[in-house]
Amino acid sequence: MCRMIAFSSEKDVEVSRFIYKLRKMAREGKKSPHPDGWGFFCRDSLGNVFYNRSTRPIFEDEVPNFLASNCIIHARKASPGTTKGILSVHPFLFLKGEKIFALSHNGSVKVAEKESLRIGVDTELIIKQLLQGDLEDIPKKFREATSTTLFLSDGNVITAMRCCWKQCDYYTLFLKEEEGVIVISSEGEGRELKNGEIVVLKSGKIIDVKLVDCGISV
Repeated sequence: MCRMIAFSSEKDVEVSRFIYKLRKMAREGKKSPHPDGWGFFCRDSLGNVFYNRSTRPIFEDEVPNFLASNCIIHARKASPGTTKGILSVHPFLFLKGEKIFALSHNGSVKVAEKESLRIGVDTELIIKQLLQGDLEDIPKKFREATSTTLFLSDGNVITAMRCCWKQCDYYTLFLKEEEGVIVISSEGEGRELKNGEIVVLKSGKIIDVKLVDCGISV
């Protein structure tokens, strides 16, 4: 269970203000606190990448300040039975083809007895599925999950997907368009994404919106 925020901007902006928003969500938001580490994956307009993970609660850690135009930030509350520690903190990085992707996930997916987890985090199964197929296949694969709500970024494009089956009032995403910046967050102002909605962002613009079948509507 987690709180997340992502933004895409047409120019570099200060990242700290988004971290502070996530701190507030993690400390005071739904099902708070979310104390089991936090991290970010960001890229600026020059192509510099900023990636960091910390085991400290986001609301007790120092807030870095740098400029970026593309960023996903995640604060974790470990699901029961999952591991804690630096390897379990989102975002996770993985290589598909010649691209490095960062993934932040809010929810839990069922782990079958035959399946093994390298670091004990069920999000590994989502990464495995992404390596084998497309994002749209995720809701078909994990119908017994609580949620596969997630952010996926290659540093240039951010894809946000909301898909939940249980506790859908917690597994939310809200989209807000500011001047030159689009923000999507677990809590906050703006339009609530529909269940099954996928939104793709690039350079402060929405470049694609689609719906996938999550089996239920909320």
